[in-house]
Amino acid sequence: MLTGCGVLDEQYVRTLGEVAEIFGVSREAVKNWRSGPDKMPGQAGAWPLWEIVRWRFAKTVLEPQKADEQREKLELAKLATEVQSRQLKLKREAGELVNRAAAIARVTEMFNTVRQRLLAVPEELASGLPQSVRSEMVADLKHKMNLVCKEFESWAGPE
Repeated sequence: MLTGCGVLDEQYVRTLGEVAEIFGVSREAVKNWRSGPDKMPGQAGAWPLWEIVRWRFAKTVLEPQKADEQREKLELAKLATEVQSRQLKLKREAGELVNRAAAIARVTEMFNTVRQRLLAVPEELASGLPQSVRSEMVADLKHKMNLVCKEFESWAGPE
């Protein structure tokens, strides 16, 4: 067992169509893999990618060519990388992955909106305060809201 790649440990897909997409073959080819004495590992709804990678590797590289151990590792690593790449492509197409720059921009926008709202609170509350304490209370509220905003800014970290 070659565990040195560490790329696909215990990952499953649900359908034969996903197996076909990940390995870059037709669905019919995958259905054929399920027949004969040396069937593709797995069962409906739970197709183990790592086991399928090893099974395909043994069928396509080891049996016909009896490659040396170094070549086996390189071929397996290449196949595992291709499978992982196709798996990421499927996740991206399904909307399961988030664009980091877009996420950062959205969170920044949200924090800026919260910051603006917090800084507006003291003035919004001012009209409901007695005249005798209004200016002192507004100044105190502004100070506290600024402290909260500074804490928000410290969460951002280095850019």
